[in-house]
Amino acid sequence: MTTRIFPRLARALAGFAVVGAAFAAVPALADPAAPPQAPAAVTFPGPQNASQSGVGASPGDVAGGPTGAAAIGWTQGNSTELDAASNTGLMAPFLAVQDLDATNAKLGNVRVAHDSIGRIHAIWYHAYANGSAVIYYGVKNATAGAGGWTVRPIPVTETDSTLPYKVDDLAIGPNNRVYVIWGRNNIGVRLTYSDDGVHWAAPEEVPGPFSNTAADFGLGVSTQGVVIVGWFDRNSYDILTRMKINGAWGPLTNISDRGFLTNSYTPRFAAAPDGGLRVIWNEEDPNQRNGVCGARGCRDIWYREWSPVTGWDRHLVQLFRSPGETNGYAISVDVAGVSHIVFDDDSHRPARDTTIYYVRGQGTTFTAPQPVVPQFGLANGRFPDVDANGNAVHVVLNSNVGGAFDNYYTWTATGSPPAPPPTATPAPPTATPVPPTPCTPGRFSDVPAGSPYYAQITDLVQRGAISGYSDCSFRPGANITRGQVAKVLVLGLGLRLVNPAQGHFTDVPPGSPFYTYIETAYARGIISGYADHTFRPGNPVTRGQLAKMSVTGRGWTISNPRTPTFSDVGRADPFYTYIETASRHGVISGYTCGTNCLQFRPTAPAIRGQAAKVIDLAVTAR
Repeated sequence: MTTRIFPRLARALAGFAVVGAAFAAVPALADPAAPPQAPAAVTFPGPQNASQSGVGASPGDVAGGPTGAAAIGWTQGNSTELDAASNTGLMAPFLAVQDLDATNAKLGNVRVAHDSIGRIHAIWYHAYANGSAVIYYGVKNATAGAGGWTVRPIPVTETDSTLPYKVDDLAIGPNNRVYVIWGRNNIGVRLTYSDDGVHWAAPEEVPGPFSNTAADFGLGVSTQGVVIVGWFDRNSYDILTRMKINGAWGPLTNISDRGFLTNSYTPRFAAAPDGGLRVIWNEEDPNQRNGVCGARGCRDIWYREWSPVTGWDRHLVQLFRSPGETNGYAISVDVAGVSHIVFDDDSHRPARDTTIYYVRGQGTTFTAPQPVVPQFGLANGRFPDVDANGNAVHVVLNSNVGGAFDNYYTWTATGSPPAPPPTATPAPPTATPVPPTPCTPGRFSDVPAGSPYYAQITDLVQRGAISGYSDCSFRPGANITRGQVAKVLVLGLGLRLVNPAQGHFTDVPPGSPFYTYIETAYARGIISGYADHTFRPGNPVTRGQLAKMSVTGRGWTISNPRTPTFSDVGRADPFYTYIETASRHGVISGYTCGTNCLQFRPTAPAIRGQAAKVIDLAVTAR
């Protein structure tokens, strides 16, 4: 398919300039009732009715499990009951519908997502009788069938009856951290996150600024923990965004500006495997205003990519151009970096009588739109959702093909070949097994002699404080957890291990892998844990926490200089004195941020290479 691509160069601060905007001919969407002009790019099996409400169901959200199972969430037509349906494999029958929130309260805006270990997460707003609101959260194993949901409200999201926040979105970040935003059009949006679905971070106001025309908030989180919040602003007519990188919010950025005063609606974000982000939005076509689509003009889907290395790509890609309107759309990215996009469109049909289309691709190259449910004919198909996981692209759409609106499920392959099934034929009894290639102790395939972490990792290995993985790698760029740091620090310092009968943390019971190391660190005053008596050993350790644990481990006299070394760690920061002490002993360094400017990024997750270097420098410091 030929796409419309707008090359752009970054303009100072918030703006971008359109450079060489060339309009190429873009084929219109084919009439789904007409004979196909070319073989279908992919195959979608006949959809299943997953909701089977009989009375009408709102458009659903879908998430897929790694083995092909799927879960769909929606509200019933009365919007006072939130339901979910699940199956146990690709196109397996959907099991009995489960009521996740069956109250007389007003419910809505359900969002569903999968994580890396096969769990399904869901959020939705729940309005109390007095008009106040709270965001509800649910989680289940993808293979748990009809049941298995654990549902609870997120207390930090409560808003009062004078200003209930009901616009929400959900994203899963590194280490399966769950991020949630909730907001109110024309007011603003807030952010929280949780590592266990029980304890949620204090609400954080996303720094707009938000005009009184801000609406349609969307959330994305990259595989490296970059958070992006976007919204439609009627003052600029565009999609505005804020990105949080290494704990700091960046500038307000307009990502959809083409130099035309055309409304750009409702951004939808998805994470890419390279640490980047992808976004789509709905934009009016100024060349078709007051034509077949009415006063607002025709509306099509646009696409853009962000890279952690190069930033926003200069190309804005128009995925199609049609004499119709699009209202519902979604995006997901698979492990190979291919974007999968679904949308509804009413081209060649009565206004707002839509059907569903699918495209796939990346960069500036995409397939032509393909009807997902041509067998539905002129029945309405609207507001689709998509989720790519494993080798499957899961699609749900809302249709009245059976009379009442219900949610229908189908899927297609991602295009990556599935892993071959294990053979059931045993090896001959006389065959001699081939031993795996042994790893040389202290030598890692991804930590060569020239690596900045080589000397410190080698020293910690020799001390028996750290090791790598069975594939002979160390993975220096991966995150390291609080429990792992406690273990490496205790072993690196050569502390005598303690093993009390009763532990000090409710989430580190006797017998758990890090129990003795965490208890030893606690006994020596190296760690303290949280006010709720948890240690949260599986949480990624931050750079600030790593500095504090290293300094307390060595028992150094605490420094408290009047002038901060790092521009982002002031004297009021709870880690200030520990970071300054570690800096004085040469254990840590920062990032340059201009002339005579250093940042430490204390809230950013520490990676394994950095942690090994900091701990070994602390252990060996004089």
